[in-house]
Amino acid sequence: MGMTIKHMVINGGVDIAGGGLGAGFGINADTKIRTLELGLFPFTFKSLDDKFEIRLGVELAYLTNGQVKGVRNSWHLDWDNSTIPPRTIYVGESKPINSKSDDYFKDLTASVCVNMGYIISISPKLDLIPRLYFGYGLNKRFTDEIDSTPKNRVAVFEICLRKSLANPNG
Repeated sequence: MGMTIKHMVINGGVDIAGGGLGAGFGINADTKIRTLELGLFPFTFKSLDDKFEIRLGVELAYLTNGQVKGVRNSWHLDWDNSTIPPRTIYVGESKPINSKSDDYFKDLTASVCVNMGYIISISPKLDLIPRLYFGYGLNKRFTDEIDSTPKNRVAVFEICLRKSLANPNG
């Protein structure tokens, strides 16, 4: 059984658009989020020499800070009734977004994850482990304000220090 505690800073972007024949919207923004994450890895598979390991588990990420900076666009078609025949006009609006509010992000997200690493022993109770981490979100990272349908997916190269805890049975 393994457990991880980590602080993540994730930089990315949002570029979405939607609409139909009469109206539409879009968001183009840079995002930065900070999370505190707790992972539980009940399944560990090791190579015969105990140097390579694959761990499967789940992680819960709690949002500590979220920032969105960009532009929100919206448009709709309207009719100018002051002319004969009435003419169709385009009404567009663009609003800047510069928010440190957490309104755009979910406070808590869960992911199933797998990580693969190579164990380098530094001392009898301390290991250095370079590893690849892949996570797939079980829920959305963004709120309905962003109107995103995809769940979060993460691929990270990590360098970890692992300390073995004392075995109470000997």
